[in-house]
Amino acid sequence: MRVLRILLATIPLITFGGVALTHSFSNDSIGEIIASGITAGLSAAVYVAFWVTLIFALLERTGTSIRTRWNVDRLPEQKVNQVNVGNVISSLTILAALAVALLWDRLQGFVRLDGEPFMILNPNLWPLSISGLFILMAGRAAPSVRIFIVGRWITATAIVNTTLAILFMSLAATLLGRGSLMNPELISAATEYGASADLPRILALITGLAIVGFASWSIGVDWRRTADTTSRSVDHSDAS
Repeated sequence: MRVLRILLATIPLITFGGVALTHSFSNDSIGEIIASGITAGLSAAVYVAFWVTLIFALLERTGTSIRTRWNVDRLPEQKVNQVNVGNVISSLTILAALAVALLWDRLQGFVRLDGEPFMILNPNLWPLSISGLFILMAGRAAPSVRIFIVGRWITATAIVNTTLAILFMSLAATLLGRGSLMNPELISAATEYGASADLPRILALITGLAIVGFASWSIGVDWRRTADTTSRSVDHSDAS
């Protein structure tokens, strides 16, 4: 159901952001803020999935139609390849840009304070944790190439991408909650240069929202494209 997919891609994210923002004004630790947000987001996802499924089940049980009848105007155009090449290229470009950014941060540093370069990410993440991230990125790129070769989005690929996105979110959120994601030397130096003492909390909140937002967006986009491909295939079969 497209409505359910849209709600699952938005409501949990909004809930996470609202809860995390509320807890950020308290004296809770970064880990507690992120944990509270994730818990609330997952609870919201469960409630949304339950109630939307129940409503649609009741509508189907009572014989209420929520679909418009098929007519000639809905006849799709014949397409050899149902995949937008631009979408595949954009996905691979984002992954490549992220890989370059990680290497640049390691070799050159993105931040300079008084001429001294600082890494944004914790140097201790190299090589183990960053290698795990590169593996996840390679795993995310492989289905995109397969989709381009096959010519359509399939459910199995969406499931794989969803699993990889959840693994990425779990890895990053765990490191962030432990205070091991950001470079402590950069935060200390920024504080010495007059940055607010709440800088670690602010950076953690923004980073946490970005991580969950990126993962949720990636999951939502994959399932939407899969649903669009499936819908076109069904409509074409009905028309035949």
